[in-house]
Amino acid sequence: MNYIISRLPKKQIYLSLLIGIAISLSQFINMSRIDILDSPYTRWLGVDSFGYSAILFYLLLPIISAIPASTLLKKDINSGFIYKLKNKYSISKIFSLYAGVSFITGAAMIAIPLLLNLIIWFTLAPNNIPDNLLNINVLIFNKNTLLVPLYYSHPLLHSILAIIFASIWGGLFALFSLGVSLKVKNIFVGLSSGLILQVIILVLNATIKLPDYVSYSPADFLHETSPSSNIDGVVILVATIIMGIIVEILIELGKRNVE
Repeated sequence: MNYIISRLPKKQIYLSLLIGIAISLSQFINMSRIDILDSPYTRWLGVDSFGYSAILFYLLLPIISAIPASTLLKKDINSGFIYKLKNKYSISKIFSLYAGVSFITGAAMIAIPLLLNLIIWFTLAPNNIPDNLLNINVLIFNKNTLLVPLYYSHPLLHSILAIIFASIWGGLFALFSLGVSLKVKNIFVGLSSGLILQVIILVLNATIKLPDYVSYSPADFLHETSPSSNIDGVVILVATIIMGIIVEILIELGKRNVE
């Protein structure tokens, strides 16, 4: 895996980080006054339900995570480098290594901007524990937020879990782009396929609604608190499992083309 990591294009890593961090930091431009009742947990990017920065970050999450490594395997197949590796490793091993690198880098590209945003808020706002009455303006309810009791009792843990979950989906989107890139000739199409999927799901979510207007769009449920829709833990779990299955199928199909 170290050898594959060393082959990661540094410019693409920097570009991904630049986009993610720039969007993350844009939240601080023309931000509203910090109130004495505010805290990092009520103002950071993940809990910002209405700010354009948060909406843009979670909308572009698929392509931010895909930029560094999702097309590396396709490029190495096209260049013939992958066939040199076949002399040492099995195709299954090679694909697992590339997939692992893609997932880890994709997750990291999401985690770093979110963590940076949260850390900066700790330097700006008092470290108050949110109160369900005093901070009612944050609109944290059972219908739009998972584990609400945890948010009010251990808000830092709740925020960290939100970052981890968003990062996992970043890794899944990176793997999705990797899988699609193996089936299409245009690398840019493969790179942007996760974003295309994101938009398709958003459109479907707006037209084919679940009961109680529960969202199955990652652009909604990856926020710590959903910006515009209700969310449900079971729906989120099913969506995550389905995404994992799709990724597995795409990579397996790509593997067969190389064997």
